[in-house]
Amino acid sequence: MMKTSQMRAPDALRAALKAVGFNARRVSVKESHCTLVVTIRHASVSLAQVEAIAGRFEVVQRCEATGDILDGGNRFVRVVYSDVLVAPLAATTLALLEAAGPGEFVTLPGGFRALKVSPRQGAPHLDEWRLEGPTFDWRNDRAYGVGWAAKRLAIASLDASAAAAASAVVASPSA
Repeated sequence: MMKTSQMRAPDALRAALKAVGFNARRVSVKESHCTLVVTIRHASVSLAQVEAIAGRFEVVQRCEATGDILDGGNRFVRVVYSDVLVAPLAATTLALLEAAGPGEFVTLPGGFRALKVSPRQGAPHLDEWRLEGPTFDWRNDRAYGVGWAAKRLAIASLDASAAAAASAVVASPSA
């Protein structure tokens, strides 16, 4: 058996995920050129938790003067939920968002809500949405297009549900 330091990056990442209980049925890892693509295949898995583990495998070399990413030798990591998990939730959310008028908030399960920004509220773009809830803050609370807003809310909802379920398991006393 090879040591972790001698393993290829995808194999080492798989081993790290397996060590915390994420088997291949729950999380898959594929290598595409210079990117490790981690796909979450089970709704009980938290995107944030997997990103924390997978982020250790990212290697990005930057120019000291400009901060630009240098060519060659980089390994990027992308963590996503499977479309099979996101699509049904996004479709339900999309139906709710499409019914909203300009300036209206749409309240969603899990403490999320979205505002269709009207031009009177300072919308610089058509079809701008402001997203609120766990994982959204002033740096990432905008979405442009109702479809993109629905997808981002679906992903955030999946992540929040998985994180809450994981913390409930940790908090409950063992029998």
